[in-house]
Amino acid sequence: MKIERLTISNFRGIKGKFEIEPSKDNIVLVGPNGSGKSSVIEAIDFLLTGTIQDLSGEGTRSITEKRHGPHVDAEPNEAWVECGFSLDGNTVTVRRDLDNRDSPSIETENEDCSDRFESVASAADRGLHLLSRDEILDFITAKSGTRSERLRTLLNIENVKDRRLALENAYDKLDTQASELEREAESHRSSLRETLDLDSDERIVDGINRFRDELEGDSLNRITDESFLSGIDSPSRRVVASPLLRSDGRQRVLEIQEWLEEGVEEFLEADSEFRQKWNDIDADSERIRALEQQQLIRLGRDAIEPENERCPLCLDPWEPDELEDHLTDRLEKAKQLEEALDDLESKNDAAQQHLTDVRVTAESLVEILRGVERFDQEPVEKFITTISNWENQYDEDLLSPPPKEDLTDKERRDLLTPSELKTLLENIVSHIQSGPELDELEETWQTLNAAESRYNEMIEVSYSASKRRQVAQDMKTAHQTFIDARDEILNQIYTEIENQFEQYYTSIHGDESDFSIGLNPTETGLDVEVDFYQKGQYPPHALHSEGHQDSMGICLYLALCDWLQEQEDLPIIMLDDVVMSIDADHRRPLAKLMGSELTEEYQMIIATHDDLWHRHLRSSGVVYSSNAVQFSGWNIEDGPLTLERPEMEWETIEAELEKGNTSIAAHQTRRMGEWFLREACDRLDAKVPFKSDSQWTLGDFKNGAVSRYKELLSKAKEAENSWGRDIDHLQDLEDEARDVSTRMDEYGAALNPNVHWNETESEFARCTAEELRPAVEAYRDFYEMLWCEDCNSCLRVLEEGDRPVSMRCNCSNTDINLKKDK
Repeated sequence: MKIERLTISNFRGIKGKFEIEPSKDNIVLVGPNGSGKSSVIEAIDFLLTGTIQDLSGEGTRSITEKRHGPHVDAEPNEAWVECGFSLDGNTVTVRRDLDNRDSPSIETENEDCSDRFESVASAADRGLHLLSRDEILDFITAKSGTRSERLRTLLNIENVKDRRLALENAYDKLDTQASELEREAESHRSSLRETLDLDSDERIVDGINRFRDELEGDSLNRITDESFLSGIDSPSRRVVASPLLRSDGRQRVLEIQEWLEEGVEEFLEADSEFRQKWNDIDADSERIRALEQQQLIRLGRDAIEPENERCPLCLDPWEPDELEDHLTDRLEKAKQLEEALDDLESKNDAAQQHLTDVRVTAESLVEILRGVERFDQEPVEKFITTISNWENQYDEDLLSPPPKEDLTDKERRDLLTPSELKTLLENIVSHIQSGPELDELEETWQTLNAAESRYNEMIEVSYSASKRRQVAQDMKTAHQTFIDARDEILNQIYTEIENQFEQYYTSIHGDESDFSIGLNPTETGLDVEVDFYQKGQYPPHALHSEGHQDSMGICLYLALCDWLQEQEDLPIIMLDDVVMSIDADHRRPLAKLMGSELTEEYQMIIATHDDLWHRHLRSSGVVYSSNAVQFSGWNIEDGPLTLERPEMEWETIEAELEKGNTSIAAHQTRRMGEWFLREACDRLDAKVPFKSDSQWTLGDFKNGAVSRYKELLSKAKEAENSWGRDIDHLQDLEDEARDVSTRMDEYGAALNPNVHWNETESEFARCTAEELRPAVEAYRDFYEMLWCEDCNSCLRVLEEGDRPVSMRCNCSNTDINLKKDK
């Protein structure tokens, strides 16, 4: 899908209607800053996405498309963009109005074409179609996480992060639940041992048998599904109506009372130890930084090169031994902090276990109270909520502030000993004391019955904890498997992109032939490191200039486009002033790269204020002269001002001759000659005399280009003769070149007097149009010999090793063999 015609109405800097007809070919918008080029880029962006990139993002809160999208003197309903696309022989007309930007109108006789446009628009929504210089530097210098987000959006794999986080969050939740159940199981185990009055090393079955012996029951060899009271008759037929009067209920009340009197202080002491340890760690910011940067420090220490006497990471001067000692000391501090964090985690778990124990006891009491109508369990439930919230705060990151950090010690104690709970427990104790007393055997029976209840609770919770821990472990495995698969696939993608990037970059920067890039996915981001003259890998903005960073950004963008072109429809790319910091020596190779690698795959819309870059694009066959739209200025009444014919075109020169403006025609012919002959020298590898001031003349380039072209034609004749082929066409070219060369020498002398000041009666030589025309025609004829009329590119020499094998244009319609038969 490529643009045939584009109509823009009252959009941004454009007043009235502005029309361009690229006819499916590339187009370059060239002119000074502020002349309206970017308005054209924004219009195409708006047509594809429904948004205006410059009016969104940070700092644009008070800016809206509807208010600021139209020309300042136009209403929103007057602002629209319409484009005629060509797709597989079909025409698709798309129009998007600013006051209805979410619903573009699509006219086509083929429904598939409408779907294809939606596909292109989807790619554009992710920003694949447009690259500006701001975006280049934003990406190259971005933080790892931001860069990863941007790249994954471009690659349409942003849901990978969502899935990773979903798995990670699921594991964290399951791990927290498993830990909570494990603490509860431990609490039930402690309660069971306390009920059976067991020593620390005594087996549970021994405690059960001791009580069974008192009730004259047989000993159990092991605990099975059989009841603790199996085979034992009840010592009394009396039924205790209130569950609070049973051993289990009385014990729960007693345990919570003991918590309110003593357990709170034990917990607060454990909590205080945790807080003190946390404060000690938090105050040691140097050790925290060392731990956060542990991997980087270790890599830096391993990368120390004694002969360099500088840090391999920041490049600041350092004595190697001193630097190694410094980094080793930082690693030791990181290790110390790891040990301190282990101790902190232990204190965290100890404090949390206190809360778990009392919560489990309180939850059991609530169940008992549900069978006693006279007591309201609400105070216990509120207490459970308070304890549970506090308990859960210990599950947060260890370096997060401790729970209830904003409360004083007294406020913490009051929160854990609510007066309404104390009152309820006192009333329950009175109720228990007023009930019937049990004899010793009945008490033993009730205790053993309570122990069985504790045991069943412990087994049930332990089983749940085990199952939840297994699920958590499975989720952890799934999370790691997902990460491994993600990294494998992303590394494969990144490797393909890296290889293409390196090919593009080294074709522009020939002095960095061993250049390499590393796109390294991390757990939460993407690190980018590039080679610096085989001195190691560094972040792109650490050592490379802005111009090199621009080159990297362009090459990475183009490499991404190449990879994505195989995955989805990406026919249009726009480059908005992307060579601002790239020096002249590297702009021509970039133009060559675009002409040889990209023109067949994409329709490119390129905006630039650099006329030389625009010339490079033309000589490299990226754009035709007819598709160079030259902006001369802008004003608020008319919008962009464009030249009917770009300056320095043969048609423009001919028009000046027709008007008799010989000075203008001579000046433009000379400029045209200086430009195209310089390009020809570069493309043909012509010899130009060295000048230390780089002040070459038209004659320097003319002689170099003519001599090299004749030399190549002579080589072509020799090559064709070796194959036994006809050389008449080469002889014709050689004769034509000789004729053109003679005419440029003979008539070219008329150019300078009509360009430069002359100390005669007139400021400039009095030369008629007809007298100047032979010089213009001679230079024009040589231009047409070197430039392909089909692809508008200058002929270039292709080599195998250091031997020229052909002279051809970009489209190969002109292809002159230089390789001899063996």
